[in-house]
Amino acid sequence: MSLRAQIPSVYWYFCTLIDPLLSLSAVYMNYFQSSLFMDPGFAASSPYGKITPSHLFLMHQFGGTFAAWAFMMTTMLRETSDMKVWTRFQTALAFTDVAVLYSQVRALETQGRLGWGMLRWEESSNAIIVVVILAIRLSFVAGVGFTKNGAVKKSD
Repeated sequence: MSLRAQIPSVYWYFCTLIDPLLSLSAVYMNYFQSSLFMDPGFAASSPYGKITPSHLFLMHQFGGTFAAWAFMMTTMLRETSDMKVWTRFQTALAFTDVAVLYSQVRALETQGRLGWGMLRWEESSNAIIVVVILAIRLSFVAGVGFTKNGAVKKSD
């Protein structure tokens, strides 16, 4: 059975289409709209929200990382016939998702704004998006939607 036939469609399209597009949007933000990338952690009005050369130094590196991920998602995941490649890659990206959530919590904590009543829409929507992405990744790694023999579960 081909690898494509083993992977439920929701995962296939998320991992090879939606996730790469999200990564490419992060590339764009890191290089061309840095304030959008910074905003979920620090409002532009915050003294910490001013983009400095040291911020850009790190953001440009993140942009390259997101570009590499998008490339691997659109090529490697489509070309491999080994399910372990998919699970290892999604596990690695899950570590990044956890780091993103952790960094957002720390940024808000530093500003004394960690709490649902204190969050701006940029912060809460970013956290929700990352949590949904993380849930999809972890569901894939855990095999949710797969049968024991690796085939896709069919609804009756």
